[in-house]
Amino acid sequence: MSDCVLAVVANKRYLNPAKSLFFGAYNTGQWEEDMAFVPFTDVTDEEATWFETRGISVQRFDAPTDTSQLTEAQAAQFHKLNLFRTNFKKWKRVVYLDCDILLLRNMQSLAALETSGKLMVDGEDWPTGLASQFSPTQAPALFEELQKEVVDISVPNFNTSSMIFDTELITDDTYASLVKLLHKYQPILKNGDQPVINLHFYDRWKQLPPDTLGFFQAPNAASSIGLHFCNWNAPWALDGTNIQSIWQENLASAEEASSLVRAARQ
Repeated sequence: MSDCVLAVVANKRYLNPAKSLFFGAYNTGQWEEDMAFVPFTDVTDEEATWFETRGISVQRFDAPTDTSQLTEAQAAQFHKLNLFRTNFKKWKRVVYLDCDILLLRNMQSLAALETSGKLMVDGEDWPTGLASQFSPTQAPALFEELQKEVVDISVPNFNTSSMIFDTELITDDTYASLVKLLHKYQPILKNGDQPVINLHFYDRWKQLPPDTLGFFQAPNAASSIGLHFCNWNAPWALDGTNIQSIWQENLASAEEASSLVRAARQ
């Protein structure tokens, strides 16, 4: 067991993207640390076994909220809050990546970035400000309450597609606090887990260094370790492009691989 883990969260619909991402981390990313798969509740034990047999730890948790009235995407996004459970303190660092991220280079440096005890993420240029993560017109009184949670509701916001943090950031009540915020402000949330994590860590986050993990349309995208492609423009949906070809090759290789753990870690 290493000190650092690459964690990926996915529901049944995103099993192939998760497989492709893990292979990309193993092959292109040359990842030498542990890997963990956090399946949503619709993933069967048989489906999760695919990951276990390739050396990936499966971390199962209950959904943080009732998902019966949520869309499939929302339900799976909220499952990301489980990354902040104390179970992850068995590792000293978590590197989390969304399934629609494509790795282009060696990612081992992510295991040693200086976090300064903060959540390391990519700040958003648009929309800007913590307030942009919520819909005030859905429940004006609730939004007024939200404004009392922070000193300044216009503070910068961040994207939760990639997150790097030392698990000393996780306390016994971190997960419970996130779930409490989720339940309280769910009627005015815009982007699944993102507003909740932004609200909890609004004064405890740090910008990822240049050329690490960022948006595929960023000016320095071509030199990044990995790129976030967004669900509506995902690597698997970019027909006829080199990006789609890389994603497909990763998936095919993942299916053929007997292990995704580097020889040094076996």
